[in-house]
Amino acid sequence: ILVDSKKVINFWEVGFSNKGIKSLLFDEFCRLFNNEIGNSLSLLSGNSMSVSLSNQTRLASGELSEKMSIKVILFGKEKDYVNLSGGEKRRVDIAVMVTLNKIIRMMYNISSGLLGMLILDEIFSSLDNSGEENVYELLEELSHSINSIYVITHTEELKSYFNNYITVKKKNRCSSIENIIV
Repeated sequence: ILVDSKKVINFWEVGFSNKGIKSLLFDEFCRLFNNEIGNSLSLLSGNSMSVSLSNQTRLASGELSEKMSIKVILFGKEKDYVNLSGGEKRRVDIAVMVTLNKIIRMMYNISSGLLGMLILDEIFSSLDNSGEENVYELLEELSHSINSIYVITHTEELKSYFNNYITVKKKNRCSSIENIIV
């Protein structure tokens, strides 16, 4: 009985370690994520970027660590996320956010997005005109699967991208609605 107990304990120790169930679940999540992110990032970057998520990262010593890593390929060359420009980082961030939202919708069978809405604060920051247009195209695509998309921005020129908008003005530390266009 003692030998069997050791086997059972060993089984559970491995099962709930980084090599067990947790790893299997994360492997599955990485597979889902990597399958889904391509569409958004392709649209946002004009096919110049790709991203993949891994549940392992290679340390400087060459050893593999059970640590999440994001691999970014830009114009066919691998780059570290921290070395991307502000606009490139923003594209990756938006693609990751959209992909996570989509995975949650798929996992929980939510047809119209989490709570039926998506709220994006300053999504256009750090983007050039081309980047803004790409984000707008992605938002147009998302509007077919999400009931309401709210974009918060301080850039007046971006109103031209949207049919409906609310203008909020701040005066004396108090915000008020100035204009509603529906």
